Amino acid sequence: MINSPLVCESDLVPTFTPTPPAHFGYGRELATLAKLYQETMNFSGQGDSLTSKLLIFYDTCDKADVPPEAFTKAFPTMLKGPALEYYYHGLNSITGAPKELIIHNIVTKMLLKFENDELHRAALTNWNFLTLQSIQSKESDKTIFQYFELLVTQIRELRHNIPESMRNEDIVFNKLIKHCQKHGKSPGRFR
Repeated sequence: MINSPLVCESDLVPTFTPTPPAHFGYGRELATLAKLYQETMNFSGQGDSLTSKLLIFYDTCDKADVPPEAFTKAFPTMLKGPALEYYYHGLNSITGAPKELIIHNIVTKMLLKFENDELHRAALTNWNFLTLQSIQSKESDKTIFQYFELLVTQIRELRHNIPESMRNEDIVFNKLIKHCQKHGKSPGRFR
């Protein structure tokens, strides 16, 4: 023990404040994200909706603990086919393009490339011709409830590609009710 009035014992013990380890690239989180991603979750740019796939991407990033600052590195994980090719050979090969694109710019350019008026028109045409009868004509071995489930699934998928003004719940619900009325059933009676 030190018996000096000027020095107390706590002054001699160095204080140690642990510093968190530096983060170098989010490798663990990105690997987890890649493991969680399934083929059906990927955006191909062939009639699927980037808007819809982005919701899946952000949710899966959250589950894999990928922080927003790593979204740019994680983004290619959600791509396949023409979308992946455009990412590597379109976005990154433009002369003078920065090597480090930020997520906002990537998403904006992908939307301009893949979610354009042509896609909206094609989706709206499919939307307008989609009926319970059109589904029944493609497959004849299902129950009416199974046909209705297929109709609901296709409406959900198309909904993200039709013009934005038509994506609200009322329009989707109205389309389902219209098909139920044509068939003489209410959704509760399909079981």
